[in-house]
Amino acid sequence: MYFFAALIELWQGPLQVWGKFMTPSLLRLGLPCGVAIGALVVPHFSILGVALGGGVGASLALGIGLVLLSRLDITPRRNTSPLPADVSRVARANFTALVTATCITYANPMVDQWLAGLAGAGGISMLGYASRLTTGIAGLVAGALSQALLVHYTRQVSQGDRAGIQHTYTRLLRVAPWLGCFTTLGVWLTSDLGVTVLYQRGHFTAATSERVATLIDLYAMQFPIYWTSVASFTLIWAASMNRVFLRIGMVLFAVNAICDLVFIRLFGLSGLAVTTSVVFGLSTVLLTLELRRAGLINLTARDLLGLAAPFVLLAASWAAMRALGLRISQSDDIATIAGALVLLLAYGGVGAAVAMDALVPPQERASFRSALAKRWTLFLRGLDS
Repeated sequence: MYFFAALIELWQGPLQVWGKFMTPSLLRLGLPCGVAIGALVVPHFSILGVALGGGVGASLALGIGLVLLSRLDITPRRNTSPLPADVSRVARANFTALVTATCITYANPMVDQWLAGLAGAGGISMLGYASRLTTGIAGLVAGALSQALLVHYTRQVSQGDRAGIQHTYTRLLRVAPWLGCFTTLGVWLTSDLGVTVLYQRGHFTAATSERVATLIDLYAMQFPIYWTSVASFTLIWAASMNRVFLRIGMVLFAVNAICDLVFIRLFGLSGLAVTTSVVFGLSTVLLTLELRRAGLINLTARDLLGLAAPFVLLAASWAAMRALGLRISQSDDIATIAGALVLLLAYGGVGAAVAMDALVPPQERASFRSALAKRWTLFLRGLDS
C-alpha cells in the first residue's frame, strides 16, 4: 500500500513537467479514499478492511498514473543519459538540502502529537481528526499551485527576467490571501456541521464534536498564510536556493517546540493548533526576507496593505458571524443558512473583485465582465428550465 503510494509520489515530477498539475495531486487521494471506503464497506474486518481498502485505492491510483505516463511517453527507460557534471552537482546539493529540511519540518507534527497527550484524555485523537481535514485541504491546493508556479518561475529565472518574477510574485501576493481567507471563512461557517456528519457516532459525542470543530477553526487560519507562502518557497526552488530551507527549518523547529510548550499551558489543546499558524506565518516572513536579500523581489507599502486587507475583512466577518450566530449545524433553520451564505458570498465577491484587478489587464476587464455576465445568465436560465 505505502510502496504504491511512494511510486505515485515519484511520478509527480514527470507529470508536472508536462503540465499535469492537478492530476498528480488527485492521485494522492487514492490511498486515503481507499482507506475510508474500506472502513465503511467491511467494518467487520476492522483494521484489515482499512488496509485492503487502502491497498486497492493506491493500486487504482497507480494504474491511472501508469496510463498517464504511457500516453505522454515518459515511462521509465533502462538506458538514460547522465546529466552534465555541473548540473548534477547543483541538483544533488539542492535535493539533499530539500530532503533534510523536509525531514525537519515533518518533525513538527510529531512534537505536536506528543504534547497533545499531555492535554488530557483523547487529546491526540482530537488533534489528529482536526489536522487531517485541514492539512488535506491545504496540501491539495498548495501542491497544484506550487508545481504550476514552479514551471513559470523556472522559465523566468533561466531568462533572468527580474521584472517578470516581481510581477508574478506580487500578483500572487494579491490573490492567495483572499483565496485562503475565503476558505477559512467557509470552514468557520460549516465546521460544526462537517464534524457532526463525518465523525459524531459511537463514543464520539457532541462534546467531542464541539472540541474538534474548535480545533478545525484554529487550524483553518493557516490557509491564507500557507497559500501566500507558496509564492516564496516556490521561487526559492526555482532559484536553486534550497539551502535556505535548512536554516529556516531549524529555526521553525525550535519556535514550534517553544510555542507548543507555552500555548498548551495558556490555551490547552487549542494552543497546538494556534502554533501551526504562528509557524507558517514566521516561515513566510523568513522566506520573503531571504528572497529580498537575494534581490529577487521587492515589496512596497502598497503590497503590504493589500496583503493585510483580506485578514482585516476576515476578522470583521468573524465578528459578524459570532454576533449573528451564523455557524451552520444540523438543527439550523433556513434563515441561519441563508445568512451564512450571504456572508460567504459577500466576502467572495470582494475577493473576486481584487483578483480580477490583479490578474486581468485593464484593457481586457470590460470583455471579461461581459463574458462572465453571459455565462452567469446562461447558468440562471438553466436553473429556471
